[in-house]
Amino acid sequence: MPATVIADLIIDKNYCDLLRNKLSNRTAKMVIESIYTITNLAFNPTSQQLISRLIAVANQLKSIAVDTYAFRQSSFELFCLDAAESLIRAAKQRTANIPPLREYSRIPFDLPAPNVRIYYEACEYIIDSLLGIFNDQHFFNYYVTIDTVDGPKFIGLAVKMPAHRLLDPSVYTALSHEAFHIYFAKNKSDLLIEPKIQNFVYSGNITTHPNEELSRTKLIEEITVESLDFCFSYLTIFDHYIEDEWTFFGQHFSDAIKINIDPDRLIRYFLRTFSVFLLSESVKQNERPSLIISIRPELRRLLEKHVDKAKAIWEKTFKNTRHDPYLYNIIHKLQSDIEGLSDELDIICASVTKIVKMYANKIRDMKTFLNETDNIDMVKAICKGNVFNKKIEYPHLIVHMLTREVRNNGFGPNSTDRATQALILTIWNSMNLSNNIQQTEQ
Repeated sequence: MPATVIADLIIDKNYCDLLRNKLSNRTAKMVIESIYTITNLAFNPTSQQLISRLIAVANQLKSIAVDTYAFRQSSFELFCLDAAESLIRAAKQRTANIPPLREYSRIPFDLPAPNVRIYYEACEYIIDSLLGIFNDQHFFNYYVTIDTVDGPKFIGLAVKMPAHRLLDPSVYTALSHEAFHIYFAKNKSDLLIEPKIQNFVYSGNITTHPNEELSRTKLIEEITVESLDFCFSYLTIFDHYIEDEWTFFGQHFSDAIKINIDPDRLIRYFLRTFSVFLLSESVKQNERPSLIISIRPELRRLLEKHVDKAKAIWEKTFKNTRHDPYLYNIIHKLQSDIEGLSDELDIICASVTKIVKMYANKIRDMKTFLNETDNIDMVKAICKGNVFNKKIEYPHLIVHMLTREVRNNGFGPNSTDRATQALILTIWNSMNLSNNIQQTEQ
């Protein structure tokens, strides 16, 4: 770690004064505390290597905190506060392995083997490799931490992984989705400056996000992220996408919701996955999504088919799931919301299609990788608990392949645990081999 990078963390009175002018006292103090925490550890040779990624993130937070960036004040406060608190917990987690102080870690002591470091480093490698496809672009520095979240979430500058689900392979499938939130965070301005998108964010009125500006911005982000994930992780294979997504959504809901699914809570998820369906259809038909949406009887039929597909996935995955008899009543609301998003979906589709064309060679490489016999055989062997020591070019695809293999072949809980542990160790080995190759080349 260059001394100049560490020196950049040092803060003076002028910086503190500037910070207090931008943020509330509580948030400003937390940002300063987080930078001091990382600085102290950075000057310790023993801990410096463990927190090298956090040093880059702390420097980034130091800059962002005195720049209102693209946030409104309320969301900017929350961003800085969460980023600072998470950074402190991550530093404690990394330097103490599984930390003895529960207030810092917020995770249980009985994490499954392998140790916590291997989990977060393997996750970072999955995300790094996926974002590496776009090697001509620069993204926010980020890190992965193990936390008490229900599922993977990119919050602040951290991708938080659920401690209680580390042996669930679908959790690692969701990392590609979080990777595109990191992508979107750096590239969102290109999309959000579009006049029609801005009009929707400020005054759009749809069932799921009435009078909520930030919520509508989030909807645009989620649809864009889902669309990019569909193209670069599922390689436009819609059946793979829809099964993974609705299985994951079902697992993400609480046990109560699994037993009796409330239709209204599902509308925003249907909006996301059906928007991706429209993207896939518009590419096949070489038509804008708005043209498909404009044929109302056909749109209704497609929505009914989409809901049927999700229902079939729930019934296969969750044997005791009951569906509210009014489930199909949400189709009217869905149709209204999709029609209200017509222009915005055209813009998102055009933006995503442009990105796909720019990286068409990479997508062709990934499709070849997905169908190579060696990779298919490796996934089947990992499912049996075998660990590999080889460099994997697209680890996010291996994760997706394994998740489908585990789900489709009915592995029991113990076998799934063993397969997930073997997956994490295999990816971690690939990370180390990749690092060794980079050091040799340097």
